Amino acid sequence: MTTKPLLSPIFLLLLGGASFVIIVAGMQAAASILNSFFLASLIAIAITPLLHWLIRKRLPGWLALLMTILIVICAGLFLVAFLGISISELIHILPTYEAKIQALKDASKATLAARGIDTSQLLSLEIFSPARIIGTVAGFLRTITEALSTSLLLVFLIAFMLIEASGFSEKIQRNITSSGVLLARFNAFNRDIRNYVFITAWTGALTGVVDFFILLFLGIDLAALWGVLFFLLNFIPAVGFILAVLPPMLLALLEFGIEKALLVFFFCWLIDNIVDKGIKPRYMQQGLDLSPLIIILSVIFWSWVLGGMGAILAVPLTLMVKKVILESSEDTRFLVVLMGSGNAAEVKTTQTISESESDHLP
Repeated sequence: MTTKPLLSPIFLLLLGGASFVIIVAGMQAAASILNSFFLASLIAIAITPLLHWLIRKRLPGWLALLMTILIVICAGLFLVAFLGISISELIHILPTYEAKIQALKDASKATLAARGIDTSQLLSLEIFSPARIIGTVAGFLRTITEALSTSLLLVFLIAFMLIEASGFSEKIQRNITSSGVLLARFNAFNRDIRNYVFITAWTGALTGVVDFFILLFLGIDLAALWGVLFFLLNFIPAVGFILAVLPPMLLALLEFGIEKALLVFFFCWLIDNIVDKGIKPRYMQQGLDLSPLIIILSVIFWSWVLGGMGAILAVPLTLMVKKVILESSEDTRFLVVLMGSGNAAEVKTTQTISESESDHLP
């Protein structure tokens, strides 16, 4: 009796690498579709507990589903309307800063010239003209406004996902009883996603409210818009704060000068460090079991694959890979430990709980 030779480890490595490249290339090609699907799935998973809570309050299933969908639609419409009005107002007032940009440019040129630095070629470039700067900012904000107008499709996609979610678990448990362990892993993934959204949302809301009052006290225009921006960009780890603090800093620089701009950065940086470095990691690592390095690398990787939306989806997608794929095999279990926050016992406990949960599935 002859046995087939085993495949070479190098061949398996190359085969796995080639498959990975093909999958990533396909995701990049379909990024626009995948972004909408992943984002809608993330919000639907996060809002599903509200549906179940309403059902536990003895509301009829159809009424609980209708109320949940209405809440999602109303919240989405309110956010779109608020951001649309605020961005339109910002576009309207931006031209008033054109003279201040020119004055700042002249002051910078005089300061550098006093130090013996020739700025005749640098500051005469078209990119430094006030009209060019204002036009670039206004065009960027118009793009955001147009994107917001299409986000209603996302809201309705979430609504249909909630309709399916109301009976999806029962369908799986009734018809796919042989994959109980996989279903338990999906349930664990859903719990982790809800923890992530909940922790990020309330810490982001705390940051946004405090930053709003700071900017309001400092007299920065459109403080409410920047507070909401701090909340939304809190879902982008590592770089979200930088993206959120730049616009109010720029307005403070143009309207009040460098001192007020530095005050804006310092106080917002202080609040971000208190919340993001002091409060959030304590709950985030307990809820997700992802190391800070893995979170940063996931933002870089998924941003490269899916574009800007990948930064928001980075942590959920990394959790999906960790929970559903890597934890399903003993050969990749060591990667789960490496991706974790350092508590290997927690990974083992989670695995044991998942398997025990699968034993109780009908």
